[in-house]
Amino acid sequence: AHAGVEAVRRGAVDVMVRVAGLQSEISVQPLYEGQPHFTKALDYYEGLGFALMNLALVSRTPVGGILEYDCLMARPANLA
Repeated sequence: AHAGVEAVRRGAVDVMVRVAGLQSEISVQPLYEGQPHFTKALDYYEGLGFALMNLALVSRTPVGGILEYDCLMARPANLA
C-alpha cells in the first residue's frame, strides 16, 4: 500500500478495538501501485474482528468488470 495508507493502518490498530463498524473502498483490480487485492483487505479487516455486512458496487471497467466496492463491516458483538 502507499506509505501513508500503511502508516494510518498501523496507527489505527490500537484504536480499532473501540470501532463498532467501518466502511472502506476495496479494489478488485488495483487502482494504485501497491494496493492490496480486495480479498487481502477483507482478510485484514476480519483479522481485526469485523464481519462483512455489505458490498456495494462503486465502479466498473468500460467492458463491465468490477473495479471497486464500498465494503461495510461491523463487529459481530455490536449486531446482537
